[in-house]
Amino acid sequence: MNQPPLCSICIPLYNKKNYLGQTLDAVLGQSYSNFEVVISDNGSTDGSTEIAKEFMARDSRIRYFRLEHTVNINESFRYVFQLAQGEFIKLHSGDDTTLPVNFLERMIAPMLDKPELEYTVCTMQPVVQYTATGYGPEIQAHYFNTVTQVTRALVAMPNRADRARKLLEHASMANWIGSTYGIVFRRLCLPLSHWRNCLTVFAWPESYPDWDFNLRLFLNHRGFFVEDVVGHMYYDANNANCRTIVNNKLDLLDLVNQVLLPLTILIDPELADLRLQARPGELENMIQSVQGRIPYLMDQSDEVVAFDHPHWTAKLLPRLQHYVETYRRNPRDWIASRRVRQHRMNLVDHWLKTPPERIGQEYFAGPGRAHVLLLESGIRRDNIDIREKEVLDKVLAELSSDMTSQASWGRWLALVLLANFQTLPKLKLEMIPDWLRPDFGKYGWMA
Repeated sequence: MNQPPLCSICIPLYNKKNYLGQTLDAVLGQSYSNFEVVISDNGSTDGSTEIAKEFMARDSRIRYFRLEHTVNINESFRYVFQLAQGEFIKLHSGDDTTLPVNFLERMIAPMLDKPELEYTVCTMQPVVQYTATGYGPEIQAHYFNTVTQVTRALVAMPNRADRARKLLEHASMANWIGSTYGIVFRRLCLPLSHWRNCLTVFAWPESYPDWDFNLRLFLNHRGFFVEDVVGHMYYDANNANCRTIVNNKLDLLDLVNQVLLPLTILIDPELADLRLQARPGELENMIQSVQGRIPYLMDQSDEVVAFDHPHWTAKLLPRLQHYVETYRRNPRDWIASRRVRQHRMNLVDHWLKTPPERIGQEYFAGPGRAHVLLLESGIRRDNIDIREKEVLDKVLAELSSDMTSQASWGRWLALVLLANFQTLPKLKLEMIPDWLRPDFGKYGWMA
């Protein structure tokens, strides 16, 4: 019996230590007889690398690559796809720990029977590991059900113009075409010409990679919806996107739905067929919507950028420096004041959530540089608002019972950002770890 074509399961990896072992166990248990697992490590620092290498040593089907420098999510997805050697390709997240044992077998079978089919798609269901008022598991489940209905209708349309109209209706101002994780596709579906253009200095804004890929796949290729196969998409509470949802910073999610998606359709030369299907006034309305949202979302974006993001030092730190310099020149500049205060609370949250073993390392890296910038801004002398007062009270209460252990270092760092130390007579400088004393001595401590 001839061996079926090779399928590449591509895993773009970044700090998934808590899930990666289970994920690889699920992936390696597939009943399809000819597949490889391609792991592209985007500079993990949490132990994911060691887990991946341990699995590779035990199973020859695993190929592991590590990027020299951490890249953005679009580049990471493109890189892992282009490492694949199989005729068929499946994207899989490092924290998606469940996969039906016959997933590849069921998804590839229609393409083996009908060579004209170039991809298959299935129902996806969310596994949500966070709680947020107004945006919980029920809303996610409704979203995925809607995506299933839209994608099932799309793949049933043989006419490309009909698909273009459907995509314009369901993917120009909201992402109703789902995740790439529930798709298996032929290598020829990779949008290589588009990716080459993304590398030029004249590239248009990039959309989020799964939406951007699905848009081109559904428009340009013929697919098949495989019934009775269900994949799962995990929403880890520690994921940056989920932290955005949990913290109710939902406005930033509109950056994809109301800016990047319509921008892609409006200006990407490879999507001209979508624009040709526009009804009178439809494109003009999209342009006006984008113009109206960009200034507000630019202002919102800094609030939710995680301080442990790999691009934080390169992209966010200069912006913070600009706000600090503006505020120091003119403390009445309300925009600069607001932004500096928001950054301060973001960094306070970061210090309080950072594991003790990482505090020292981050204090001498990008977050530490932000820490010093915020102290030197003078913003600590502003009146503390209600939220900051609540955090300050909590930090002081916790420090009163644990002042000298390593576990308290994050609380000390939060304290130095929040407090005017003249108001804290119960604390003594000798209680502070030696490496933190310069901050306290320089930025307002009164013995």
